[in-house]
Amino acid sequence: MEEAFEWLDKMHAAELTPNAVTFSALINACCKSRQIERAFQLLAEMESSGLTPNVITYTTLIDGCAKARQLSRALGVFRQMVRSGIAPNRITCHALFHGFLKEGEVRPATLDVTARPPARPPASPARRPRPLMPARPLTRSACPARPA
Repeated sequence: MEEAFEWLDKMHAAELTPNAVTFSALINACCKSRQIERAFQLLAEMESSGLTPNVITYTTLIDGCAKARQLSRALGVFRQMVRSGIAPNRITCHALFHGFLKEGEVRPATLDVTARPPARPPASPARRPRPLMPARPLTRSACPARPA
């Protein structure tokens, strides 16, 4: 773990700018080693460098928080992700649900889906965006539906 941060220091010393993949990999390493605070410090450094976290970055943090039993923090990251315009994927939702279910929470949460990313124009007339409602269960509002 420390070796990874030594490489980050070497990058900074050589005036090389880490990209989103570099930060996401380091955040993942922190989460896997239960160093959640360090992961959030990296997220802050990433954002202050002008880089935008992607779905992988956010999902990694959500999963790390959930496994560290920091469910309110995991939900906060989820909400930040949605407010940032990043749509969650199945892996994101699974990480959040798994954390809540592991803690015995059958109904994980409800979210204000008005903060959802704006719907993209439909690819065809048959594909219309669903209307947004003020609060719906997380399972129905922000996570993609399972294919039939």
